[in-house]
Amino acid sequence: LVFYSDISEGDLGENFTATNFEVIGNTFDGSITGMARVRDSLAIFKTRNVFAMDGVLAQGEYSLRRVETNGAGCLDHKSILVNQDFLFFQGQDGLYTFTGFKVDEVTTKLDPFFAAISSTDLQKTRSCLDLANDRWLFYVNSGSSHYIVACDFNYKQWLIWDGLDCSLGLSCTNDYVVRLLSSSS
Repeated sequence: LVFYSDISEGDLGENFTATNFEVIGNTFDGSITGMARVRDSLAIFKTRNVFAMDGVLAQGEYSLRRVETNGAGCLDHKSILVNQDFLFFQGQDGLYTFTGFKVDEVTTKLDPFFAAISSTDLQKTRSCLDLANDRWLFYVNSGSSHYIVACDFNYKQWLIWDGLDCSLGLSCTNDYVVRLLSSSS
């Protein structure tokens, strides 16, 4: 379910009228793992599917559509990385892009790498945008092994760095410094 508040209907932060919620997908699609805006759509991620909501969040003013993903969904909201025209997210077997209309796997060449990592570990993926170096960064750990999967979007190359523990977080500051936070630092 997705809820939205309309104070003209009597909604408050903890009270939603029956007209101000929407059922997203069905049980097979899994639970909602995240939401993000891409272009003029609200992307709603579930563990085994992606939905897009377009229009104004008012009764009868929006449309909800299921995006074809072949069963791929987002495993954790912390893996969602939003750019101006599209976004990345961690799926069951790799990284995917969503343009608002279409979901595509972008790491097919890295399928053996992602196949070696358990789905439980993939749920712990963290992402950030490294603007200083024009890269998208995704932290993935597998047991005691730590990896950063980086996409250099100028050269359209994927890089895998190992041994960089950022199990407590991965972020980029306002002055474009990437922070790797770990329990050992």
